[in-house]
Amino acid sequence: MSADASLPPPLHVVTPLVSSVPLAKQLGVKAVYFKLDALQPSGSFKMRGIGHYIAKYCQAHPNLQTVVSSSGGNAGMAAAIAGVAYNCKVLVYVPNSTPLMMIERLKAAGADVIVHGSVWDEAHAEATRFVASQEEGSAVLVHPFEGEDLVDGHSTLVAEIAEQLPQGIVPDVVVCAVGGGGLLSGILKGLKSIYHGKHRLPVVIGAETEGARSFALAVETGYPVPLPGGITSIAKSLGALQVSARVMERRDTYGAPNVRPLVVTDAQAVRGLVAFADEFRILVEPSCGAGLAACYLPETLKSVVPEINSASVVVVVACGGSMVTTELIEKWRETFGV
Repeated sequence: MSADASLPPPLHVVTPLVSSVPLAKQLGVKAVYFKLDALQPSGSFKMRGIGHYIAKYCQAHPNLQTVVSSSGGNAGMAAAIAGVAYNCKVLVYVPNSTPLMMIERLKAAGADVIVHGSVWDEAHAEATRFVASQEEGSAVLVHPFEGEDLVDGHSTLVAEIAEQLPQGIVPDVVVCAVGGGGLLSGILKGLKSIYHGKHRLPVVIGAETEGARSFALAVETGYPVPLPGGITSIAKSLGALQVSARVMERRDTYGAPNVRPLVVTDAQAVRGLVAFADEFRILVEPSCGAGLAACYLPETLKSVVPEINSASVVVVVACGGSMVTTELIEKWRETFGV
């Protein structure tokens, strides 16, 4: 939660942290925990950062009338729920790769949806142009993964994990999906705030799919660069062509060797989300499945964290996602033979 008592109560909820004894045995570690942010009102962790960002903006700009989002879906859903909660009109700009199902869900949440461009970057540019044309303070563009207020909101996830873990337990590894870098930034900020100077900092794994590997590419080159060939993965909500420069800076201050990319195939991401659904009866999208694959397919995690052992504690952020149905999961299973 925000430390600012003048803000209204947060729109996100405290989500469960649950352990998986079978998975800990499979991985050969002491414990595996899942942070179930798929249970947020918007269906994903985005509710944390975007809800907090809009609350702060409303406080500073009483004349706010319109909340604008550019999104592959999940950020737009969080913006729709938050904007409606604060009595604002909500406009969501999405690329034409956004599934019709997601567009209908955004509309049902109270948003007006504008389809523009073929990738997120193009939808975002059009949303930026609209806000610039409005009276100052009357419209706000909520970036899907940039901004300190947004990152502060996401960092509440780490504060909850620290409170929910058994007394004296500090995670050795934290796994999350990474698209533009907002969640990863929040996790790094939260972990450093809570554990720096008191405990060793956990290794943090940013997982993504082959066709959306913008974070891995930034680590390889040393700075963010556009993904050649665009997004080719089914994990559409990982679809930022380039990660945030800020997340790379935060990686350096956290300790770059301890913030590592993990790239999985679309098939592995689907295996991860199917295994997670079988164990916890919760549906998540392939972007989240990229992080889940790190544990459900043990060789993937061990390839980037070879130092894990029988004393290790692993926390995986089940970040959720709105772009999933039972029909889509069956389609993915058939496509990839899962």
